[in-house]
Amino acid sequence: MKRQCLSLCLAVLNMAANAANAASFDCAQAASKIEQQICASPRLDPLDSRMGEAFAKAKRMCPAAAVLNAQRHWLREQRNRCSDEPCLIAAYEGRLEQLTQPACGLPLGAQTEACPVGREALLGAWKLISRGGPFEEMAFTAGRFDSWLHQRPELSGARWRVTGCELHVEEANSGFDGRYSLLKMTGNRLFLRESGEREIAVYQQIKTGK
Repeated sequence: MKRQCLSLCLAVLNMAANAANAASFDCAQAASKIEQQICASPRLDPLDSRMGEAFAKAKRMCPAAAVLNAQRHWLREQRNRCSDEPCLIAAYEGRLEQLTQPACGLPLGAQTEACPVGREALLGAWKLISRGGPFEEMAFTAGRFDSWLHQRPELSGARWRVTGCELHVEEANSGFDGRYSLLKMTGNRLFLRESGEREIAVYQQIKTGK
C-alpha cells in the first residue's frame, strides 16, 4: 500500500513539473524542426514557457496588436533563423529581456504610434487617487513639469518628454531622473508605473491643458 501511494505521489509530482515547464505551444502538434527542437530540449522548453507568460503580460500592459506584430517579426527574423541550440537560447533570452521592459520590446517607431497615452493627453493637472504613486499631484504644460504638495516640491519646472510608452521627467539642479511606463488612459484616469516598481499608480485629471 505504501509503495502504491509513493508511486502515485511521484506520478502526480512529475505531471505537475511537466506542466510547469511546458512549452507555450502544444508539443504533440509541433510541426517545424524548430518547435520539435524546443520540445526536446530541457533548456529551451522552459524558456519557451517563460516566453509565453511574458508575451501574454506584454499584451496586457502595452498595445496588444503592436506586441503581436513585434513578436511575429522576432519569430520570423530571429528565432526561426537559428540552426542550433545556443543560437535559440540567445534569441529567447534576448527577447525575454525585451518583453519585460516598459516598452514591451516594441521598435521605437511602433512604440510612439501604438502607445495608448499620447503626449497631448498628458497636458493639464493630475491628482493621485490610488494608494501609492510617485507624485501626489502633477501638472504638464508644453514646456515644463510641476509637482507640489509633500512628495516632490523640488520638481517644479522640471523637463519632461514621452518616448514610446515611457514618460521621462528630469530636473538638472536636483539630479532627479524619473521614468514611468504609460500603461493606459481611461476617460480622465491615467495609469502609470514607476520604473522598477510593481505597483500601478492611478491619477485623475483635475484640469485639462486645452
